[in-house]
Amino acid sequence: MYPSNVGVAIRGLDGLSEQDIWSQGGPPTIVPLVPTDRTRDPASYPPYLTTSLDMVELLKDALPSFFRCQPRIRILDLGCGRFAGETPCPKSHINDRFAAPEVIISRFAKQGADTLWDWRSDIWSLACTIYDIVSERTLFTTLTKMELPLKISAVCGGAPPKWASYFPNIAEKLREHDCGSADALWAEKTAEMQFQQSVEDTRRLVGLLRCMLRIEPDERPSTSELLRNPYFDDPS
Repeated sequence: MYPSNVGVAIRGLDGLSEQDIWSQGGPPTIVPLVPTDRTRDPASYPPYLTTSLDMVELLKDALPSFFRCQPRIRILDLGCGRFAGETPCPKSHINDRFAAPEVIISRFAKQGADTLWDWRSDIWSLACTIYDIVSERTLFTTLTKMELPLKISAVCGGAPPKWASYFPNIAEKLREHDCGSADALWAEKTAEMQFQQSVEDTRRLVGLLRCMLRIEPDERPSTSELLRNPYFDDPS
């Protein structure tokens, strides 16, 4: 999961004509969608994509009632989604910036790392997605093969010793990260996120994210454990 796979279902949108919709943004630019992975189900993705519309302006004019309703969230899996208990998709398609460390290692490491991924990888990606939505920033903003492992190590308060063999060019820098440096980094991010929510909600959110963002998959909470996290407590 990552932000581009999260959508909002808009009631009434199918009642608008194409002319109503494109009058806001002009004629669409159509880009054919051709998958490179044969394991994807052709029925699960559209035949083409179009450039984005300014949906806020469209809804203000055509469907103003949308802003008075609770949004309905929909996850767009494009053929990669699996139900709990099912075998994961053979290949991870997640964007590097939202990929769990075990996925990054399998992609970037100099020495082959035969690492399987499962729902625990999704917990990491969910944490990155929550941070992106709440803070309006991406937690890991780089895609280089050297900087991304370093940023993961910084966020998590250090990397396992075996990472030195996976990424020998940055082994010394990985050793600079510890719990203290991670606490300082998250203190900065806490201050940034307090503009979007209350101090208490921000404190709880950071606690939630830090328990999800663990380098070792076995240390990440399950979805049922996440739902019992204080961040989701109803204040009423």
